[in-house]
Amino acid sequence: MAASLETAPPSPAYNGNDIWLRVESDLVNTSIHGYVDIFSQIPGEPALGETLELTWGGSSVLLTVEATKNAAATAIPLRGVGESLNDYAARWAEALRENAAISADFHVTVHAVGRIRLKSRTEGVLDISVTENMTSTEFTVVDGIDPNTEENLAAALEVWIPNEFAHTPDTLVASLQGTYGATTGQTEFNLKGLFPVKPSLPAENSIGVGISLSWRRAIATGAWVEYYLRLADRYGSPPVPEALLKSADNYICIHGARPEDHDTSSALVPVRIPLHGYTRADGGTFRKPVTDVQPDWAYIYTKVEITACSVEFEVTWEDGTVTIETPSGSAFTLLAKKVYWIRSTPYDASAITPPTAGLLPWYYTFRLKGNAGSGVETIHEVFYIIKPCTDWDIYALLDNGLGGCESVLFRGKTAFGQDVSRDIARRARTSDFSIKEGEIINFNAEGQKVFDLNTGYHELYYIQHLRQLLYGDVWLIDTRSKRFLKLVVDTSSFSTHESDGDLYSLSLKVKTAWLDAGHNP
Repeated sequence: MAASLETAPPSPAYNGNDIWLRVESDLVNTSIHGYVDIFSQIPGEPALGETLELTWGGSSVLLTVEATKNAAATAIPLRGVGESLNDYAARWAEALRENAAISADFHVTVHAVGRIRLKSRTEGVLDISVTENMTSTEFTVVDGIDPNTEENLAAALEVWIPNEFAHTPDTLVASLQGTYGATTGQTEFNLKGLFPVKPSLPAENSIGVGISLSWRRAIATGAWVEYYLRLADRYGSPPVPEALLKSADNYICIHGARPEDHDTSSALVPVRIPLHGYTRADGGTFRKPVTDVQPDWAYIYTKVEITACSVEFEVTWEDGTVTIETPSGSAFTLLAKKVYWIRSTPYDASAITPPTAGLLPWYYTFRLKGNAGSGVETIHEVFYIIKPCTDWDIYALLDNGLGGCESVLFRGKTAFGQDVSRDIARRARTSDFSIKEGEIINFNAEGQKVFDLNTGYHELYYIQHLRQLLYGDVWLIDTRSKRFLKLVVDTSSFSTHESDGDLYSLSLKVKTAWLDAGHNP
């Protein structure tokens, strides 16, 4: 027989979280502890002077039935007049526990009515013998055995990523092995951090307005992997695996990690999994702040194929009027078991005609619609609140830790700086020394631009959401040149700042993720 998957890994799972699975083998004996059962019966309980000698693993203890205890803890107590078998067994067991040699190597329990069990603390082979002359007392002796029926037995586990193309071999991610538990015949593996997943940025041509036959979206290559397992027992000298059998299912791992205290009570929808976290502490969904020119993207994992997809925006205007805006473009299909990014804010909000001249938009609701087998319906939504633009707005792209990337609005005042390092050396002074030339020189000067960013004031839920800035990668969204510029977060902690009311802000220091030898363009 082969090793089998007793507990499958969670799927989908996040690469930064524990991904436990359990393998079991039928080549492990799970009843492997040696033990001695002692059962005293009525009538004819042990009498004074009778003896019991226990011998095991190089140790030996001689016990004698005595009227009182002794300092060596080798006395078996007499049964009291009218004492029940259970009470007598309990006193006898306690006397055995007082013996250091017995207590060191055995668990002593009252195993059943009037029955005492000395169970070896050591798993595996242990020869036990009993020599006794005790009246009306039964002894059952079971030697310990080797839990493994094969030499050097262990579980062999391989983790593979299948290739989309039949002519290209699958990729081996890891070869692991684990020792089976002697009492369970099982072993556990943790696949945390094994998979080559990373943030997948949206295409730069989706930052601004451009010509497109369909609404811009694409597969977020590298943000997730599909994988399968091969497992077997390996044994022998040297140990060799049996047939490495493939798992019946494939599993999904996504880039990112959830905090340990996240709520797991809500069931995942059967169609898609949103790869963002716009959830309030009370379980509701907050509206994410954006300006009417801010690019943003939604990331989803598709559990099934979704056809006839399209996009619409529900716009709530400042007077409460609601309109539905449907961007032009052909319908599209989202394939099953893939992570997609899709632009989720309008490309040009100025092109949306208000119901009454002069009205400004108040809310957006982005909707992805499609047919997942039950007709065309809303597949995914993102809720936005529109903030007025300022001259100092800065947009960043955040690895949100849940497999997606999303834009962040910094609308507070920004401080700009420069962080430069250089090497300094002293050269020897010669006869033609001149203070114009000096003797101290600088070289290898290189620097980074520094930004002290501030979010401006928002609802507490959104500010709490932005704590992810300390964990994930960050890029500056250069909307003018339609590109992403990598930044490095230079802040290790921050706290929220409350204004006069229920609005909060936070500040963050970042640097460019490259070194320049000069500043001016």
